[in-house]
Amino acid sequence: MTNVFFTPFNSATLSSPQQLETVLHSRDVSQLGSLTSSFHGNFGTVPVANSAAPQDRIMMDIDDTLGQESLKTTIISDQAQDSILATADALENQVAVSTPGSSPFLTAQAQVANLRSQAYMQKMLAAELRQEAGMIAHENTLMKRRAQDAGDIGNQFKTALTR
Repeated sequence: MTNVFFTPFNSATLSSPQQLETVLHSRDVSQLGSLTSSFHGNFGTVPVANSAAPQDRIMMDIDDTLGQESLKTTIISDQAQDSILATADALENQVAVSTPGSSPFLTAQAQVANLRSQAYMQKMLAAELRQEAGMIAHENTLMKRRAQDAGDIGNQFKTALTR
């Protein structure tokens, strides 16, 4: 299984996306700082004031934040997964050489590892829910803007027809 988890699958061909891909596949929490700069290098930064509508700038910033948060959570999860797999390997090796009567201790260690694994799973699910909530909020903001624009157009027609 270790070979499956560490099989390289790099697909980016340009240097900037390759750097981002390297950070994303690093499985190393110390690379989180590099993720932000690499993210901005690939996806751009929020436009400066007056170059985009304030609502658009806010939505871009929120979308970027949610995206980076999910990517960082993924890197953290990958590193945690490595720790859990190492624990599972250690438990498997202990079982092979365990003495009679040590089964309750190994069972307790396995239960702790299982709880840790479930906690990481919950963290990933929470990140996915945040991402989905952000997408819904983004779509809702666009719908509100379209409704407001339609109302403004209606008011302009009324004003033009009453003249």
